[in-house]
This record gives sequence, C-alpha cells and structure tokens, in this order.
Amino acid sequence: MHIMLSTANSVIMERDIRGYYPMAESTRDVNSRSQPIRKIVIAHESPDAHFGAKVGGAAKVALEQSKALHRMGRPIKLIGPSNGGNGAGLMIPHELFNMPQAASNDELLRFYKESDEWMSFWQGKFRVSPEGDVYGHYFVAGGIMSEMNGDIKGNRIYMGHSWDRVVNQMDPKRASAPIRSAAEKSILNEAHAVIVATEAERQILAKSYQDVVIGGKQVILNKTFVVPLGIDSDKYSPENIAEKRKEWRNKLLPEDLRSSLNFYMVGRIAPQKNQLNAVKAFCEAIRKTGDRNLTMSIFGGPLDNNTYYNELKEFIKTQPEYIQRRILFHGVVDGEIAHAVGDIFVGPSIWETFFLAAAEAMASGKPTIISDKAILKEVAGKGSIFVSDSKIDKIADSIAIMATNPDFRSFSSQYNKKRAWKNFTWGKSAQTLDDVWNKLKKNNIA
Repeated sequence: MHIMLSTANSVIMERDIRGYYPMAESTRDVNSRSQPIRKIVIAHESPDAHFGAKVGGAAKVALEQSKALHRMGRPIKLIGPSNGGNGAGLMIPHELFNMPQAASNDELLRFYKESDEWMSFWQGKFRVSPEGDVYGHYFVAGGIMSEMNGDIKGNRIYMGHSWDRVVNQMDPKRASAPIRSAAEKSILNEAHAVIVATEAERQILAKSYQDVVIGGKQVILNKTFVVPLGIDSDKYSPENIAEKRKEWRNKLLPEDLRSSLNFYMVGRIAPQKNQLNAVKAFCEAIRKTGDRNLTMSIFGGPLDNNTYYNELKEFIKTQPEYIQRRILFHGVVDGEIAHAVGDIFVGPSIWETFFLAAAEAMASGKPTIISDKAILKEVAGKGSIFVSDSKIDKIADSIAIMATNPDFRSFSSQYNKKRAWKNFTWGKSAQTLDDVWNKLKKNNIA
C-alpha cells in the first residue's frame, strides 16, 4: 500500500513493511483492518529496499529494524521520503520548501520554529496514523515528533542513530550546530524515550544537555535506552564475502594490483569520513614501508560537484605516479562488494554514532583501523587499531603495522568476526527496541 503526499520538491511515502519481508506463517496478518498499526517508523531517508546502495544510514536502520520487528509479528509501518519514486530522497525542510541550503543556521532555526507551512505539512501527515507509537530517525524526524506533542496519541520514541551535535556540515569550522542542538533539546524534553546505539552516546547526551533538560542528567539517563545496530547476516557472512572476492577484485582492481593488500574505506566522500587524512597517511605508509604491493580503495560518493572529492583528487596528483595508481575510487557500490574487495578496513572518521560500515567489516572478518572515539571503542572492542582522526602520522603507522604484521591482522580478523556476530544482529536490535516499547507501556506512559 502507498499513500503519497506531494510537497514542493519531494514525495513522502508510507509503505507497509510486509512488502519488504515475508511474514512468518505463525504471525497474524498485518493487513487485517481490525488490527491497528501500533508502530510507525519515520526515516529521514527513503526506506525503499530497491534503492540498494543508495539508501543512507538512517533509512537502512529504519528498514532493517522494521523488517526484524515484522518478522517477530509486530504490526508496523514505515514512512519516508522519495524523490517521486526515482531515488533515495532526503527529508530536509529547507529542500521541501525551497529554503536555500546556503542559509545560515540562525535563518534555518527560525524557519523550523516559525514556518506554518512546515508544521501544517507534518500535522497533515501524522493524521494518517495518529494512534501509533512513532519512532523517528535523525534529528529532523525527532524535531517533528517533539513539536507534534498534542497530535501523537502513542509514544514518541526518537532514534539517535544520526545525532549531529559535533559537526555542522554547513560550517567549515566544525562548530556545534545550533539548529541540531535546538532540535535535540526539544527531543530530550518532549520524547517519552530516546534511543541511542551505544552507552557512550547515552553518557554524552546526559553530559551535554544536563543543564537544559528539565530534571537534569538523571532524567536524560532514565529516558535514554541503548539499542545497538546490526548487520545483515546473509550479506556479511565471511563465507559470502570470500565467495565474491575474486569476482569483484577482478572487476574493480587493475590486473597487476589484484594480489595487493587492499586498505579500503566505505562511506560518503565528506569531511566527516576523513578520507583526505586517510589517503595522506596511506601515501606516507607506502614510503615508510617501501611496499609497493599496497592499494587503497575508496567506496562512496558523490564524485560529481563535490568540493571535498576534488580536494582529494588534487592531493593525489601531487604524489608519484606509482602511488597515484594505487589509490582507487569506485563510487557507490553495495556494501558486500566493498568488503569483498578490501582486506583492511580504514575508518578514521571525525565522528560517528555507531559506524555500520565498520560493524559490517568486522562481521566480514576484516581487520580494522578506526578513530579513537569512545563510541567507536565501544563498538569495536579490542580488535582494532584506534587512531586520532587528525594525526596523519599515527594513521600511517597503523597502516604500516597492518601491512607488515600478518599475525596482528589474523588476530584482528578473528576477534572482529566473533564480536560482531555475538553483539550486532538486526534480530537482537529489534528485540531490544521492542523491549523499550513494552517497558513504556508497562509504566503506563503510553
């Protein structure tokens, strides 16, 4: 079933999760008109499964948790945006209502607070299913939920997968983004529950907003629950990845580099993911080790009209030719292809809220080099080399260690695989999420 509401530039899509995942025979029919839809998941990006690699993080989490909840027999609906059904659209107010993206934070913040068009649009949308528990991804959806206090009859649960408190993507100085801070304050005061992917994230929220949330730090801790994310058990099994390895290395790597030790990155090409420092470190590591059998693959986009990508390319042009040809850009591909081609995952991100790509690499049995952030240390455990995102020499040293120490690579691979499969499955993630809903109901919050 589709219900579509048009706006200036986008179409918002409501879809029954049944179309994504066949329901088990032992569960009830979610189509039954006598059975109300109790759980509504809002994704910041389109949750359409057929978009494949184009689906972003928030949509992927919404989709996978919804599929797992549906498999458990829970009635559930997904709501998310789509660019007329032709691509993975983003639900961003200044895009929906022709607000220039170059607008300042203050202008955007005023727009969110004062725009009657913005609020009337979402009030109309929520009247489609006003009785359900609403579970939102990304600060935009969370802000909607907190503003819609009187119109949502069930629980307002905000998923913190994409909390953006550290980096304002429109501010090159990486100052705290006031628009995101304002949304988070509203969410923390109004939502019945806030869900984050790590305990470190929970503690960061409590510390950051203890002075602006009614009741302070303890109230934030009491209403914030940890629901780890998961990995696709079929796609990221080491056996599946190994099976695809030869095929995709033959397709994506030059013939004389197919036996190389491949360091790889997965994610959009943007300052947050820190590809530039990783590339600089890779070049330094080649010079340090003298090993010309190393390559670096960068999976992600966009490759067009991307200032950061252009900066990357300009830096690479300054390197000797034998290094240049060992740094490869593959664009956006399915995650399992990236993990099949690569040998060692590199992720010195400036910030992450869980890092699904790293968890998928771990599940695939790949050694990992990632940032030394508290959140990522909690996800990765003891099997990774942790580096400062700003210290190129330390990232280079880590690449050199991985390149020259097969025993450590083996340890990292085995540890990562066991940790990921023990802790990060969508079934476990959905069960934990369902437990939060049940706890809220038990406490008569609903």
